[in-house]
Amino acid sequence: MQLELRLKRKEVHDWVDKFWKNHNHRFFTEKEEFVAKHKIAGEDSVGADKMSEFYKAFLDKNWKVHVYFNISWYIKNFTLLFLALQVNLEKGMRKIKGK
Repeated sequence: MQLELRLKRKEVHDWVDKFWKNHNHRFFTEKEEFVAKHKIAGEDSVGADKMSEFYKAFLDKNWKVHVYFNISWYIKNFTLLFLALQVNLEKGMRKIKGK
Protein backbone atom coordinates (compact mmCIF):
# COMPACT_ATOMS: atom_id res chain seq x y z
CA MET A 1 0.00 0.00 0.00
CA GLN A 2 2.91 2.36 0.75
CA LEU A 3 4.32 1.81 -2.72
CA GLU A 4 0.92 2.52 -4.26
CA LEU A 5 0.73 5.78 -2.29
CA ARG A 6 4.24 6.85 -3.37
CA LEU A 7 3.49 6.07 -7.02
CA LYS A 8 0.18 7.91 -6.90
CA ARG A 9 1.84 10.96 -5.30
CA LYS A 10 4.42 11.02 -8.09
CA GLU A 11 1.71 10.60 -10.71
CA VAL A 12 -0.29 13.53 -9.29
CA HIS A 13 2.83 15.68 -8.96
CA ASP A 14 3.81 14.98 -12.58
CA TRP A 15 0.24 15.67 -13.76
CA VAL A 16 0.16 19.06 -11.97
CA ASP A 17 3.63 19.93 -13.24
CA LYS A 18 2.68 19.08 -16.83
CA PHE A 19 -0.55 21.08 -16.61
CA TRP A 20 1.18 24.23 -15.36
CA LYS A 21 4.07 23.95 -17.81
CA ASN A 22 1.58 23.74 -20.70
CA HIS A 23 -0.58 26.50 -19.25
CA ASN A 24 2.36 28.84 -18.70
CA HIS A 25 3.71 28.10 -22.18
CA ARG A 26 0.34 29.04 -23.72
CA PHE A 27 0.11 32.13 -21.52
CA PHE A 28 3.55 33.50 -22.41
CA THR A 29 3.16 32.65 -26.11
CA GLU A 30 -0.19 34.42 -26.32
CA LYS A 31 1.14 37.34 -24.29
CA GLU A 32 4.09 37.78 -26.68
CA GLU A 33 1.70 37.64 -29.65
CA PHE A 34 -0.54 40.25 -28.02
CA VAL A 35 2.37 42.60 -27.36
CA ALA A 36 3.78 42.07 -30.86
CA LYS A 37 0.39 42.79 -32.42
CA HIS A 38 0.17 46.10 -30.58
CA LYS A 39 3.74 47.06 -31.48
CA ILE A 40 2.92 46.43 -35.15
CA ALA A 41 -0.01 48.79 -34.72
CA GLY A 42 2.48 51.54 -33.86
CA GLU A 43 2.43 51.48 -30.07
CA ASP A 44 5.88 51.73 -28.45
CA SER A 45 4.81 49.86 -25.35
CA VAL A 46 1.72 48.13 -24.13
CA GLY A 47 0.32 49.79 -21.03
CA ALA A 48 -1.28 48.27 -18.00
CA ASP A 49 -4.80 48.91 -19.32
CA LYS A 50 -4.12 47.00 -22.54
CA MET A 51 -2.40 44.19 -20.65
CA SER A 52 -5.38 43.89 -18.33
CA GLU A 53 -7.53 43.32 -21.42
CA PHE A 54 -5.21 40.48 -22.42
CA TYR A 55 -5.24 38.93 -18.92
CA LYS A 56 -9.04 39.01 -18.76
CA ALA A 57 -9.41 37.57 -22.26
CA PHE A 58 -6.91 34.80 -21.46
CA LEU A 59 -8.69 33.88 -18.23
CA ASP A 60 -12.10 33.98 -19.90
CA LYS A 61 -10.87 31.76 -22.73
CA ASN A 62 -9.35 29.23 -20.31
CA TRP A 63 -11.92 29.16 -17.51
CA LYS A 64 -13.21 25.70 -18.48
CA VAL A 65 -9.67 24.34 -18.43
CA HIS A 66 -9.17 25.81 -14.94
CA VAL A 67 -12.45 24.39 -13.66
CA TYR A 68 -11.59 20.95 -15.05
CA PHE A 69 -8.12 21.14 -13.52
CA ASN A 70 -9.48 22.13 -10.10
CA ILE A 71 -12.10 19.37 -10.04
CA SER A 72 -9.55 16.79 -11.19
CA TRP A 73 -7.01 18.04 -8.66
CA TYR A 74 -9.52 17.69 -5.80
CA ILE A 75 -10.43 14.16 -6.88
CA LYS A 76 -6.77 13.17 -7.12
CA ASN A 77 -6.06 14.65 -3.69
CA PHE A 78 -8.98 12.81 -2.10
CA THR A 79 -7.56 9.62 -3.61
CA LEU A 80 -4.18 10.45 -2.02
CA LEU A 81 -5.86 11.13 1.33
CA PHE A 82 -7.68 7.80 1.17
CA LEU A 83 -4.46 5.94 0.36
CA ALA A 84 -2.60 7.77 3.14
CA LEU A 85 -5.35 6.81 5.58
CA GLN A 86 -5.05 3.17 4.54
CA VAL A 87 -1.26 3.27 4.97
CA ASN A 88 -1.60 4.79 8.44
CA LEU A 89 -4.22 2.24 9.45
CA GLU A 90 -1.93 -0.56 8.28
CA LYS A 91 0.95 0.88 10.30
CA GLY A 92 -1.28 1.21 13.35
CA MET A 93 -2.50 -2.38 13.02
CA ARG A 94 1.09 -3.62 12.76
CA LYS A 95 2.01 -1.76 15.95
CA ILE A 96 -0.99 -3.18 17.79
CA LYS A 97 -0.26 -6.74 16.61
CA GLY A 98 3.44 -6.37 17.40
CA LYS A 99 2.88 -5.46 21.04
